[in-house]
Amino acid sequence: MAKNAPPPDIARRHYAALSRGPLHSLVFIAPLLAFFHISSIWVGLDVAPLVVVHMSRAFERLGGTASFLPALPIVAVLLIQHFARRDRLAVHPSVLGCMLVESFAWMLPMIAILHVAGMLHIGAGLAAEAATPATLFGRIIVGVGAGVYEEFIFRLVLIGLIQLFLVNVLSLPKDVVAVAAVILTAAAFSLYHPNIWLQEGFAWGLFLFYAVTGAYLGAVFLRRGLGIVVGAHCLFNIYRAIVWSA
Repeated sequence: MAKNAPPPDIARRHYAALSRGPLHSLVFIAPLLAFFHISSIWVGLDVAPLVVVHMSRAFERLGGTASFLPALPIVAVLLIQHFARRDRLAVHPSVLGCMLVESFAWMLPMIAILHVAGMLHIGAGLAAEAATPATLFGRIIVGVGAGVYEEFIFRLVLIGLIQLFLVNVLSLPKDVVAVAAVILTAAAFSLYHPNIWLQEGFAWGLFLFYAVTGAYLGAVFLRRGLGIVVGAHCLFNIYRAIVWSA
C-alpha cells in the first residue's frame, strides 16, 4: 500500500457515502433520463410509463407541455439535497463506475424473483405488461423511464415523506418507521401497476410479485441511495424486456 493511501476500510466508507449522495445519484441518473426522453422523441414512442403520464398531466394543468418537464423535479430535488448538505461540488468517475457494477449486483435477486414468479404461472401477466410497446427497443425505453421515475416517486419522495412525518413530527423510532415506509410504499407501488386490475377480479399473484420487488427496492434505496436503486431497477426492466421478447 502506498504511504499516503487511505486504508481499505476508509476507502470503502468514502465510496459508500459518495455513491449515496445526491450529486453522484444525479450524475448517474442523468444519462438514463436523457436516454428515455431523447429516444422516446426519436422513435415517436406513443407509450410511456404511467407515472410519467401522470406527471406530464400535472405539468399540463400548470401550462407546461414540453416532454422533458417531468425530469425537472428529479434534478431539482437532488440539487436541493446536495446544496442543503453543503457537500463538495465534485464528481468522481470511479464512483460512478462502481455504482454501475453495484447496480448489476443488486439486480440479480430481482431476476431470481422474476423467474420464481414465472414458475408460479404469474409470468403471463408480467409478459403482457412488458410487451406494451411494439418493439424491443420501445420496451427498453419504457423500462428505463419506469425505473427512473418510479424510484423517484415511490422511494425518494414517498419514503422520504413518510419518514419526515412519522419521525420528525410524531417522533416515532427511525427503525420502525423505515420498515413501515418500505411496506407501505411497496403496497402502493404494486397497486399502481394497471395490469393487476385488468384480469377478471384482482390479480393477487401479480400484486404479490410487485409488492415483493417493491419492498426489495425500498430496502436497497434505504441502504444504498437513489442512484443505485434506479440503476438496479432499470437494468431489471431491460432484462425483462429482453426475456419476454425471446
